Amino acid sequence: MKLSERLENVLTLLASEDCSRVVDIGTDHGYIPIESLLRGIARGAAAADVRRGPLERAAANAAGAGVGDKISFILSDGLKDVSISDGDTLVITGMGGPLIERILTDGRGRLLKGGRLILSPQSGQPHFRQFLADNGFCITRESCAADDGKYYFIIEAVYGKEAEAYEPFELAYGRKSLFLTQSQSRRRELICRDIACFESLIRALTQDNTRARTRRNELEESLRLARTALDEYDQAAGDY
Repeated sequence: MKLSERLENVLTLLASEDCSRVVDIGTDHGYIPIESLLRGIARGAAAADVRRGPLERAAANAAGAGVGDKISFILSDGLKDVSISDGDTLVITGMGGPLIERILTDGRGRLLKGGRLILSPQSGQPHFRQFLADNGFCITRESCAADDGKYYFIIEAVYGKEAEAYEPFELAYGRKSLFLTQSQSRRRELICRDIACFESLIRALTQDNTRARTRRNELEESLRLARTALDEYDQAAGDY
């Protein structure tokens, strides 16, 4: 099965620590639990989704891969009907940051201290990193992937571990020291793309009214953060 760079990076983070069971929330096609078993990354797996259609697709894919009997398929809104045990790794990817935040907030009572999570918010990354820090999740590793012209952060976090405070630019682009070596260049590509985009948008703002000035200030702050992140990367490039 050929997977996207994003999903490959999810599996790379999963494989970096012992994992007795992968619990994939919002499983869609079931690729993460299926490949986790096929590659020997996990000894068991659960696939959960709020809709029956994706669960049926995931079950069919798992059966075709010969691992259907090793995966539990759970109809659940987030973590509501999911049980989590010691050694499980919780995976929540393929959805926006606010939705993942809601799932973690609503399911907090099911999480175990010291439990590992792999998370990939597709929007709202600065707010999401701050949410993790404010709610007892410590980011331990990150990765950056590109698919079809879009960039994705994949975050490994531990619940119940104190997190260090983040600089504003680190909330936007992550802390460089936590990124997997093989994804450092992807992170730099994203930063450079954002710098070019912010500069272009600022040049296009020719109006001089309250709304335009507010927007320009927002873009200039985003540009400042991106340039700070690029400086941080380039100054420490020799570390990798």
